[in-house]
This record gives sequence, C-alpha cells and structure tokens, in this order.
Amino acid sequence: MINLITDQKVWTSNQLRKRVEKYNLQLQKPGDENLLARVNDAILLNLLPADYDVANFESYRNGQYLPRALEAGEIGRAAAVINQHLAKLIEIQSSLSIFKLTLSQISGDNAFSEMIKDELDNDIDNPAYVTALDNHSKALALLESVSIEDWKLVAQRYSGAVIDDEIELLLSVVSVIPNNDLLEFYIESETPMTVDKRRSLENNKQLIIDELTPEPEVIEI
Repeated sequence: MINLITDQKVWTSNQLRKRVEKYNLQLQKPGDENLLARVNDAILLNLLPADYDVANFESYRNGQYLPRALEAGEIGRAAAVINQHLAKLIEIQSSLSIFKLTLSQISGDNAFSEMIKDELDNDIDNPAYVTALDNHSKALALLESVSIEDWKLVAQRYSGAVIDDEIELLLSVVSVIPNNDLLEFYIESETPMTVDKRRSLENNKQLIIDELTPEPEVIEI
C-alpha cells in the first residue's frame, strides 16, 4: 500500500481510509453491509420472518464478514504506522537539503558575514547568519538521530528503487551522508573499516569507494 522508497508524499487519512475500503470491497459481496444492517435491525426488533435462516446469517456474519472487517481495521492501523515512518524519511531528506544549504551559508567563500553594521554603524549579529546557523544546528541534530536502517532507506529513496546488492547499498548511503561524524557512525557500525576524521569528507568517501570497488580484471592476450 505505502512504499517507503518511492512515495514522495505522506498519505492523507482520507487516502488511507479509501484504500482500506477498496481492499475490503475486493473481499466482500456488493450489498453485504446493507443486508447485514437490515437483518441485524430486524433481529433486534423481532421482525424477521419465522422461516428466515438466522443460523446461516449469523454463520456468515461471524465467520466471514466480521473477520474481514477486523482485518481491514488492522491493515488501516499498520498503514498509519508505515505512513508515520514515511513522514520521518521525508523529513530526513529535507534536513539533508537544509544541512547542505546552510553549511554553505555559514562557512566557505560565499558564507554570510557573522557581523554587519546597523544604521548607527555599530557591529551587530547578522540575522541571516544567525538564522542559517540555527537551521543548520536543527538539521544536524535530526541527522544525528537517524538509524542505520533509515540511512539505507533514504539512500534508496534518492536512487528511486530498491537496492539489493549490499555493496551498492553501502556506497549509496556513503554518497548521501553529509559529514565525517555521521560517516564514521555508519561505516564503523556496518563494516570493519574506520574513518579518519583528520581527512576531508570527500577524501574519506573516496577511500571507502576505492576499498569497496573491485579492481577490473586484467585479461592477458
């Protein structure tokens, strides 16, 4: 129902309800709900014909209809949990974008100035820099909370497809991780390799790629 890798938006509660209803309708016969409601009312009001097969009705209601309704409810609850997970993955992707943008705003050649002059020529904190620093810190805090499995899902979301090969998946995760601390956490959790944080992020990533990429076979002629 919900695809954690390809879905780009969380499902609304109305969309989830309609999908569960559609699933339930595939299993039950048209008119089941109306018939059950009418017979139930007739039983309560003692209006059923004397020759009506109540035992057969109750067998159908209790043995088929109600279990299907309960199953649909469980599917709906499970879908809501998965939908929350999807929302989290989308938030991680958003935080990655914010992290990269704000990193360029607080460091590097094109970074905002930390201080600016006010109308009285006094030095004051640059509001743009302060905002970028705050957004950067919030994005980093969220990224530091991401689990190993969620990094794998996020990498596959960027690729747009399931990645079955373990090495390819590892390299995909490495490509999206934005700093050395997060790279160290992932690599040292998933592999025997280590990350030397004295090196740049780009150098560490290249070393990992080189380590995991097999050398091409040399064919002797």
